[in-house]
Amino acid sequence: MALDQAYFDAIQIEVVKKKYYNANKVEAVFDDIRRQAQALSEENARLREELSRVAGQKAEISDTLLSAKSIAQEILLEAQKQADEIVSTAQERGRALEADAAQEEVMRRVELCYDRVRERLLACVEELNADRQDYLAAREKAPAAEPPADLTQKVDAIARELFAIGGEQAIETESIRA
Repeated sequence: MALDQAYFDAIQIEVVKKKYYNANKVEAVFDDIRRQAQALSEENARLREELSRVAGQKAEISDTLLSAKSIAQEILLEAQKQADEIVSTAQERGRALEADAAQEEVMRRVELCYDRVRERLLACVEELNADRQDYLAAREKAPAAEPPADLTQKVDAIARELFAIGGEQAIETESIRA
């Protein structure tokens, strides 16, 4: 039974002959009050101990939480730093790959241009060889004929260009004149 207003209102001490109280009943009520007061005091002490223990745990949990937050922030900062480094490295690699791709495209175009020029020069050489063959055939028929002046100049110019373009198929000037 709890010690509250209802408890005290329920106490009915009978008055015997309206001059005195029944001592046994009064003592029984006081004993009950003492027991409940003692129980409340013990419960109060137990609750204070538990409150103290919970307050200690709360402080410990609070410290642990602050430590965990600090560690989490450090981890996040380190992760962000690593992510920034990865992104930076990826961007650098991307720029390098773009530069390499652009350079490869330029080299491909230069090679195509070189091939076209080479083909044109080889065609010119073939044409000049045909002219030379015609000249040689005409010379055999009429030994006093002189080669056209522009033919020698054309052959020399083409031979120099071919020699300058690529050493792998350099045509010797002397073989063209002969």
